[in-house]
Parts: sequence; structure tokens; C-alpha cells
Amino acid sequence: MYGDRRPFYLWIDLKGDEAELLTALAAALDACPFIWRFSDDGEESGAVVVILTGDKAAGRTLVGRPGWRSFVRDTEVLDAEEDEIGSPAQRPRAYSLRFGEYLSLDGDGELGPDDLARLHCIVAGAHAAGRLVRLWDAPDTEKLWRAEQASGVDFINTDDLDGFAAAHFPSP
Repeated sequence: MYGDRRPFYLWIDLKGDEAELLTALAAALDACPFIWRFSDDGEESGAVVVILTGDKAAGRTLVGRPGWRSFVRDTEVLDAEEDEIGSPAQRPRAYSLRFGEYLSLDGDGELGPDDLARLHCIVAGAHAAGRLVRLWDAPDTEKLWRAEQASGVDFINTDDLDGFAAAHFPSP
């Protein structure tokens, strides 16, 4: 937590659950002194929060390790059963939701009233549970970015960095 006193979030997309990969990743992250740490007994703050995404089995294996961990995991589903797996420290800290499974744009490239209400509900429920929200595979449009921002989405994914920067960080 530097400058603005907020942590940097590093998302690691796991592509497999091979034991050697998971052991090496855990060892590398555990060696970093500035990483936020998690255990069943609490948390130790740091400058970087590592969120594991991708391969669900790999994420569960890593957060299921005993003792202090240098990462938390996400989940790609809004599922009460998923939210209850393991101890509180092992449960998802973020929702990484595929846009098209939960929302769609209307003919004008905007979220319609029902989808906008659904987005607000998703974000409010996630935040009430202490979780972050990220939508992935979403259309890259300024209208959607603004709707996500207004709804409180924590992380806006985009492949159009220049367009996003121009829309949100115009040059003086």
C-alpha cells in the first residue's frame, strides 16, 4: 500500500494444476516480502494482493495449504455452495464473471434496464460479502465501461487500453 494507500492487485491466471507448477508458484510468492498474507487466523497487509484465477482445482489446492498463504482465489460463478467451501480464508475473495453469462448489451451497445439492475445487484451482493467484482470477455465500449464504473465494478477488463485511457484519462 503505497501512494494512495491502496493495494495493487496482481491476477495470476492458472492454466493447470501440476504439482511442480503450484509448488514453484507458492514458493516464489511466499518469498516476496511485500505480498499480502492470508491464513485461517487472519491477514497481514502488504502492497500487493495476489488473486488466483483460471484453473479452479489449482486455486483450491493452493489456498487449501495450511499456514500463511500469499494469495487468495476467485470464482467464476455466483454460487452459494462455492462460497462455503473450506475455511473463510480459503473461500473466493473475488468474482470473475464472464460477461455473456450474466449480462448482455442492447442494440445501442448499452446495458438495458434489466441488465443494469442485474449488474447493480451482482456488485452490491459481492461487496456485501466482502468480495471484489471483475467482468471478463466483455465488449470494449465506452458505454459499458462507464456503466461498470458507475455500478462499482472493481476491475474493468479491456483489450482496448488506448480507448479506455482516452475515455477515462483524457490528456489536458
